[in-house]
Amino acid sequence: MQENAIRYITDLDEAWELWHEIEGKELAIDIEAEFNCHVYGEHLALIQLAWDEGNAIIDPLGSQGKRLIARDPSFEQLSEHRVTVSFSPEDEVLCTEPWIAWLHAFFGSPGTPRIVFGAQSDATLLYYRYGVAFEDRIDLASALGLLEFEKRGLESVLMQTLGVAPKNKNKFQRYNWLRRPIDRDALSYAIGDVTSLFALRDLLFGELEAKQLMEAYWEQNALDAKVGKKEYRRWLKAKGYKHLPKHAQKKFMRLFIVRDAMARILDRPPHQVVANQVLLSLAKQGKRTPDAAKRMLRGAIPAELVASWVDACTR
Repeated sequence: MQENAIRYITDLDEAWELWHEIEGKELAIDIEAEFNCHVYGEHLALIQLAWDEGNAIIDPLGSQGKRLIARDPSFEQLSEHRVTVSFSPEDEVLCTEPWIAWLHAFFGSPGTPRIVFGAQSDATLLYYRYGVAFEDRIDLASALGLLEFEKRGLESVLMQTLGVAPKNKNKFQRYNWLRRPIDRDALSYAIGDVTSLFALRDLLFGELEAKQLMEAYWEQNALDAKVGKKEYRRWLKAKGYKHLPKHAQKKFMRLFIVRDAMARILDRPPHQVVANQVLLSLAKQGKRTPDAAKRMLRGAIPAELVASWVDACTR
């Protein structure tokens, strides 16, 4: 792939022009997103792509950093699991976001091979937050088990195979990708991974072919591409959850969902509202007094949200 300056796009019309230019071509794709580190929720922030003639970064948030309107499965879970809170979250209407049609085209149009690395979490974010299917994925991480890689993170794989490593990884690993303007070095870091994926694909596929594992790879790639409903139910992945007895798991789930609802209203990461370890302790030990429940909360919280939390803890 040729080396070119990064094409940085914030305008939707320009993004459509680019899509019409590259549709049907083989693309290497990655995204940067927020995953409950700096604010509440999971938000698409940047899309990085490369193709044979160039590369680009798509910034749907624009210079103001305005987050895309998206559905919030956490609130769907409130009614699904009969969890009540004493406040009414605003409904977000997916169809009002003009970028959504572009996301559907870019990630979902058939006939455009999309080379990625470990894209399950990205696909889950796109599907559950924006209703966008991430199709025709060629996930290079699906080859690692077949080729018996011990270390399977992208940084380790690039070092083992190509002798290169992402620049400034430690600096930007917890970078706030929702903040604007984005540092120039951060943009260089973001585009770095996709520009290596073509060479990595060639090397891994060469090894798979040599070992007659290509058919097994395509089967594994198809399995890894599936996005199941349970993948968004984040309490299932919470540390310690699976070791709880059944009755405690049910209590943990309800507390987890109520905390999520509070965090969204406050626009804080959930762990900055109530610590994860506190949820586990509550699930194991049962009801608490109102005063004890209040002491578990972190930071300033409006009275109506405190009431919802106290109600959940004292049932």
